Amino acid sequence: MYEIEYTADAQADLAYFQKHEQVLIVAEVERRLRNFRVFYNPDEIVQIVDIIRVGEKRGNTVFFRGKRGEL
Repeated sequence: MYEIEYTADAQADLAYFQKHEQVLIVAEVERRLRNFRVFYNPDEIVQIVDIIRVGEKRGNTVFFRGKRGEL
């Protein structure tokens, strides 16, 4: 079983969303959820998934904490 770790940016991204949205995002971290996107990096050797960023997709653009972003 993998352990999930959040980077500082991912924690700040997640905090930007309303509490009910945070709960949905964390519960569905491996899948697309409506217009939210979670960017992660799995390490199969140590079985840790690093959550890198959490954003909201609008059209072809992803926004992090309300600002147009890039990974």
